[in-house]
Amino acid sequence: MSMYEVLEEKLLDDFGYNEPIIVKEIDSENNYRIDKKLFRKYLSRLYENDKLQRYENGVYYFPAFNKYYNDYSKLSEEKVIEKKFISYCGEVFGYKTGYSFASFLGLTLQVPQVTEIATENISKSTVEDLGKKYIIKKARVDVTKENYKILQVLDILTDYYDLIEGDKSTTKKKLADYLSTTEIDGEYFKLLMGKYPAKTSKILLSKGYLDIFHQEDNANVPV
Repeated sequence: MSMYEVLEEKLLDDFGYNEPIIVKEIDSENNYRIDKKLFRKYLSRLYENDKLQRYENGVYYFPAFNKYYNDYSKLSEEKVIEKKFISYCGEVFGYKTGYSFASFLGLTLQVPQVTEIATENISKSTVEDLGKKYIIKKARVDVTKENYKILQVLDILTDYYDLIEGDKSTTKKKLADYLSTTEIDGEYFKLLMGKYPAKTSKILLSKGYLDIFHQEDNANVPV
């Protein structure tokens, strides 16, 4: 079996059908023992031989055959957006925010028209509007699987506090429940707060939201 055929098998094992294969996120040398240039060349050959489909430049997928429609299924835009801007191969680098997150937690009854995402996976700090369905903006800090929930809540309290519906006690409980399995070092929390505007600290203190963050020590929030 050629290296080309071995790569096809391994990619299918790793990703399966109708899952985005995002070239820039793959460490081909460690995962497949192929340098980046040759990896891209093999992907192009798989595409040319109809083994892979190309969703856009740098994004491929194995299409699954749909017996009902007698055709190959298309890769969903939502999956691509999630893998490009939120998480990929176990790594978290973004999160949903704004109305999307508020609606998910039941903080508002309004149905979001767009999905807002904060991510470190864009180089610009400006907002990207993708086809009126997604708004992508630069996250204030590096995002990890350990801190993304904290950042979601801080964003809501900072940028979207006025959209919250319902009384404060209900809101506080919903946010506290969401953060119930998340702990954060007090010193790190202070560093995070330094990336947010002064109004964030004021809301935490004056509105009584500070205790929803399960800090490991009694670090003071800067005001």
